[in-house]
Amino acid sequence: MNSSNNERRLFYIVGPDSRKNPSDFEFVNKPDALINTPFPNAYVWAGSHKYQIEGFKAPSSFGIPHLRTKPALVVGVDADELLDFYGLGMRYVSTRAKDLLCQIDPDAFEFAECATVDGAGRPVEPYWMMAVIRVVDQFDEDRSDVIWCRDYFSDEPEQADNPLLCRLNDVFFPSVSPKAHAFYLLRYRGGFIFDAVLADAWREAGLKGALFTPLQQPSAEEMSDADSFRNYPYWSKRG
Repeated sequence: MNSSNNERRLFYIVGPDSRKNPSDFEFVNKPDALINTPFPNAYVWAGSHKYQIEGFKAPSSFGIPHLRTKPALVVGVDADELLDFYGLGMRYVSTRAKDLLCQIDPDAFEFAECATVDGAGRPVEPYWMMAVIRVVDQFDEDRSDVIWCRDYFSDEPEQADNPLLCRLNDVFFPSVSPKAHAFYLLRYRGGFIFDAVLADAWREAGLKGALFTPLQQPSAEEMSDADSFRNYPYWSKRG
């Protein structure tokens, strides 16, 4: 799957695989670990890494939120199979997943260790709250196929100045360093991005729970997951 020096570099949006029940965990001490807000059951999730988007008053935040105590997780609440990737907002990964990410691109991530038990209450190897902290704000707009929110919601006048991207279909990142294997695209909030080096290593290690949406023509093998891609039906229509 990896590209050679003469081929296009491959990238993937990383998200939870809904077929694997990525919400099958519980953050049991959330009120103690996170900063509470004045609103019921609402907490401060913002990380300490701030990036300004032109057109927004407040900066976008990335990273692990401020923690007042070690998070406590129950993983595999409803299923015996434990995944390596949980979460629909903040992400939680197994120790073996963390080790792989740190081995390939240690500068791209922040982690916080969680006290972890399985659904039966038995202690297991720690899971880790995980956040991508590298941010990229450049891509080749002329060569790429993307959908801006202002175009997607063109019938809504209040969206006319929206600076965010709604969808990434076919995206070129010619200026991303070869050493950068994971990052967020600043104006896109649908998930962070892995290159093929990291995506292939994850799949080859047999890690479970994450789904990779190609940002270039998918391989025949990848097309079997096309219905779950974040840019469906773009690649499905192209076979």
